[in-house]
Order: sequence, then structure tokens, then C-alpha cells
Amino acid sequence: MMSYAINRQIRPEVGKETLSLAIAGDTCPRGTAATEVSAGRSGEILEQVRTFLDNADLRLVQWETPLTDADTPICKSGPNIRCAPDAVKLLQAGRFDVALLANNHIGDYGPEAVNETIARLHAAGIQTVGAGSDLAEARHPLRIRRNGLSLSILNVAEHEFGTATPATPGSNPLDIAPLLLQIARERRAGNLVLVVSHGGNEFNPVPSPRMVGNCRAFVEAGASAVVNIHTHCPQGMEVYQGAPIVYSTGNFFFPMQEQQPFDPDNLWYTGYVPQFTFDRNGAVAVAILPCRFLESPWRVEPLDEKAVRRFSEYFDTLSNLIAETTPCFEAWCTIVGGWNLESIRRATEGVPFADSAAQEVRRQILPLRNLFTCEAHKEMMDTYLRLIETGRLAAAAEKAALLKQLQRPGLYTE
Repeated sequence: MMSYAINRQIRPEVGKETLSLAIAGDTCPRGTAATEVSAGRSGEILEQVRTFLDNADLRLVQWETPLTDADTPICKSGPNIRCAPDAVKLLQAGRFDVALLANNHIGDYGPEAVNETIARLHAAGIQTVGAGSDLAEARHPLRIRRNGLSLSILNVAEHEFGTATPATPGSNPLDIAPLLLQIARERRAGNLVLVVSHGGNEFNPVPSPRMVGNCRAFVEAGASAVVNIHTHCPQGMEVYQGAPIVYSTGNFFFPMQEQQPFDPDNLWYTGYVPQFTFDRNGAVAVAILPCRFLESPWRVEPLDEKAVRRFSEYFDTLSNLIAETTPCFEAWCTIVGGWNLESIRRATEGVPFADSAAQEVRRQILPLRNLFTCEAHKEMMDTYLRLIETGRLAAAAEKAALLKQLQRPGLYTE
């Protein structure tokens, strides 16, 4: 299948040295996809996007799972995800150079599984960033020199479960002040700086005010490009002070049939792969490959010419709505806020807090932990409660219908 990319030129190149890199979004070959990977069919799964990936000097992937057979799930809210160690074959088939490990699932099977995952990736010839044996290691930038240019990759995740501490393995938590200092330090050293964050509100097609503010602050600190991953749906892109900010790529390959049965119109199955071109001064161009993953057999395929035209219009709509992030986010809070208030009631109803050490009690309470400590959930609840306080719920819901429409844009409808 021919690949149709959406191309965005930022400025003319300066000098002869350039570096290109492609970033694939959330990836986790689970279920029947894991069976196909184990059977040696990874090349077939990625065959149709290999040319686009191969055209980049570097290939990065958001690896959303530990690689382990250990049956050691941590106590948390949400699903515990893992893949067998041979799932690394998928990354090898895609010739991925770097696995981005800062995410909310890398620690799902405990600290030792984090170390095991890093070791298995390194043994397969894949570099890692965003997780480590302790906080200092998890925070360490990945520095790569290619084509005469130096690149520093910083990878962070919001405070959900499985984050590293000074004494335990895990993912690199999103701590704004240290991150801004790191960005500035790496840029002063003469390196291009790519910041990849993992966060935001799942299934929301428009980034929140906090996300926009954070990403722009990363650019002002010296980032050459910023990419956010986690929402499981595409979001738009802007160029801010000459640096591209991709607010969400959507998924790359993440079968979750228990929670998201296959439906071609469900944006869980559609995303895009951005490919940046840098010169010594920063980003000069972005090429975006819209793609989707399908079952029977599992595969990732670029969208055809007609679907790309629809996706391009949709992408422009999403990008234009970044300027309306506050009213869009308030509308989003009216959609999900009540459900989260109900989750607080469920998490506390009849809880014997004196027995909070018991695992079943901890599992009931831990959704509260996520609401209070994960930046995306905190921002949502803060906004929703303030809308209630000021009597603005009805007014804020004005754009709710638009957001729901954007969740099912009909990209494949004839």
C-alpha cells in the first residue's frame, strides 16, 4: 500500500547536517497479537509502515508494557498490563532504535519487572529512556549523536502508578522544575532536545490548558520539539516559537479487545506517526503518517488516499481547537466529571479504613489515589468542581456535543 503523509514545513534548513526521527505512539502487542508476534509474524504486522519508519534516521516507540513472565501485579487502579519477553520481536521487526518507557504501565508488575524489561530491551539492541533502577537513572537523558548532530531525549510520565523513587525502579515522573532545568542544560550544551511526555486526559480530542501550558514551557526552556502520548486518540499539533508540539499521536499498536472491541470508527485504532527533521538550530519540518491497526490478522497500515484527506481535515480541526483549549476542556469536564465523583463515592463506600492494609481494601481506595496524584485527573476534578462552585456547568457543556462528534469523526465512512 502506498503511504500518504501530511507534510508541514516549519522553516528552511540551515547547513548540511540534518537528523530525522519518527515516533510511534502507544504500543503493546497483547492477546491474539502476542500470539502472532510469538509465531514470528512481526514483520507482517509492520510491513506496510516499514518504508515510512525506515526513511527516518532514528525510530522511537512508546513501549507501554513490561516484558516479563513474572506473576507479580502491583496493587493499583486500572488494568495491570504485561507482555511475554519475546514481544521484543515486534520492536526488532520495526527496527526501532529507542523504547520510550515513561508511562503508567511499565511498573505494573513491580520494580524487578522494570529492571528486567530494560535489560531485555538492551539485550535486543534497543536503547531505552524514561525508566531506570532508581529515580536518578530514570531521569537520565538519552543522548544520541547522528549525522553530525547531537540529540538529547527526555521522557517523563504523569504521577500514576509505577514511578521511580530514589531507592526503587520505575518510570520518570513528571516533575516540572527539574525537567525545565534539564531541558535548559541540554540545550546549553549544544544538543537538540526532544521532550516526550506521557499524560493527558484519555479519549479527549483536545488538550487541556495545563497540557498546552506545560508543552509551551518546555519549548521556552529550550526544547526543539515536544510530543505527548497517552490519550489513546489523536490530538492536534501547533508550532510554538519555531518548535512543533504534537499533543497526542494516538495509539500505534495496542490491541485491548476486552476494553475496546475492534471497531474501525473507534479512534483507539487510529493514530499517526510524526517524523521530524532537525538541523542544528531545531526542527525544520514534520511529516505525519496517519495509520490504523486492524485485526484478523493484526497489522498496522497507512490510511489510503481518501481517508488521509479526511484525516487531514480532521487534524486541522483538532489543531485549530488548541486555541480554544479552555472552553473545550471545561466541556470535557462536564462529560466525565460526574462519573469521577461517582468513583469517589464507590471508592469510599463502606470501606473499613482500619483494614486499609488489606489488598482488597487498597484496590477499592486506590482510584482516589489516582484522582489526587495524577496531574490529568487533578486538573479535571479541579475544573469540574469550580464549574459547580460558580454555577457554570450548563454553560460549560456548550461544546460537549462537538467533543463527542470529534470522538467519532467517520474517517472511513463512504
